Amino acid sequence: VFFNDYSDPDVILADYTEDEYTLSPNGTLSLSAGVYTASVPYSGRITRVVGRSGDYNGTEMFTDGRKIILKSSNKEYTAAIYVTFGDKDCIYYATVTPSDITLTDEPPSLYMLVDSEAKKLPWGSYSWLNTSGDKLNADSLKGVPLNVPYGADLQIQLTNGAKIYSIRWKDTDEHGEEIYNADDHIAFSNDGKLYIPTDKYNGIAEITVRYPQGTCTYYFSIVTNTEDEAMFITEITNAVQSSDTIADMKRTVTALDLNSRIDDIRVYNNHDDYVRSIEVTDGLLTEGMVVHITYNDGKSYMLITSTNKING
Repeated sequence: VFFNDYSDPDVILADYTEDEYTLSPNGTLSLSAGVYTASVPYSGRITRVVGRSGDYNGTEMFTDGRKIILKSSNKEYTAAIYVTFGDKDCIYYATVTPSDITLTDEPPSLYMLVDSEAKKLPWGSYSWLNTSGDKLNADSLKGVPLNVPYGADLQIQLTNGAKIYSIRWKDTDEHGEEIYNADDHIAFSNDGKLYIPTDKYNGIAEITVRYPQGTCTYYFSIVTNTEDEAMFITEITNAVQSSDTIADMKRTVTALDLNSRIDDIRVYNNHDDYVRSIEVTDGLLTEGMVVHITYNDGKSYMLITSTNKING
């Protein structure tokens, strides 16, 4: 006998961003397509998920008792979620609304806008739950990292529910082994815009992206055009590091610019002020400030100060 009454417990569903949604016995929850992890009280478990209207009326969907897959559709439909608590069975309902999320059998391609031109990033490792509930895993880079010129304007094209989790810089540990430094992150905004610190002028970055069905890494490398440019970047970095005030820093950097490459130097108290264009024109150059340098050719470079002045 299936029954719904107010004594039935709520079931919590968490999506890939760790947002939580409550399934109640006397309500219908609105959800997007995707994979959800259930928290079921009293040692209960989900036994069945089936479509009850629309394109998936009567269609069985995946569950392993803890995870469920709600299939994507361009039309709204209702899904019934059956939960067993010992000898007690309950049905919960969710309305699955149309969205831009399409469930796939493997991680999707990810594209980066490099100075407004779309470039495909190669896969690295991934952990994926396909539409049949099969778990797919890989732990190596497929192809070579995408090379992007130093100073280019970079933005990840976030589609199909993609969310950037982290962007880490490749480093070397004390044993000479290559690692991706968890403490050396590259800043990014919610719309996928990347902010590459000026000292990152030669190396590889790892992007970790979360999707409704799992997590995937992608790679790109920053390259400089000439040794002269790399040396100039190093000189700018050292100048900012050794300056105590904003005025001293601007004078020192301008003096280094023998070829008149720099168009503008601006300073912000922090990354949020940088995004909002709230500039600081004088005073001390202290921890956490953003120094943004623009070249005449349109390239722009960013440095973030720390207690040692420069922190990637």
